[in-house]
Amino acid sequence: MSSHYGSASSHASGSGSVSHQAQQPRKPSPHQIREAAGAISYSLGGQVYALVGGAACSMLGSSRETEDVDIVVPQDATRNTRSLLRKQTAYFEVESRTAHTYYKSDPRVEVEILAPPSLFREHFDKNTAVIEVHGVRILKPSLILNAKCNSILGRASDAKKKDRC
Repeated sequence: MSSHYGSASSHASGSGSVSHQAQQPRKPSPHQIREAAGAISYSLGGQVYALVGGAACSMLGSSRETEDVDIVVPQDATRNTRSLLRKQTAYFEVESRTAHTYYKSDPRVEVEILAPPSLFREHFDKNTAVIEVHGVRILKPSLILNAKCNSILGRASDAKKKDRC
């Protein structure tokens, strides 16, 4: 794997100025998000996956900021996906207690592994349309939009159900 995916030490940044206000946690840069996506692609090899959410939009050229990388995998593939990332200790860390997964950078980038039907409401399998950008598989943009719209509608429906109780 080429070294352009970076590491925690290659992403340290700071202005050098001292502020007397409480410092806000730093957010990953778009560059770090793209590096995390590349490291995921490398680590998962031929496994079926696709980027979704803000990281997918970033890979497609959007200036939308995001703090994590969401990937969708087929139903029942979450454990194997996390295991593959865990094996790439130079790039990822998986917290043993929570199984939260992070790309090692400063600040680190959370990797969310989504699978249908619970965490990703759309159908997703090896036949689902994806595109590749710089070697990273991304859910076909029209499907990203469809999933986002259904997610918003689902949240509105869930809120209405709660209001009735």
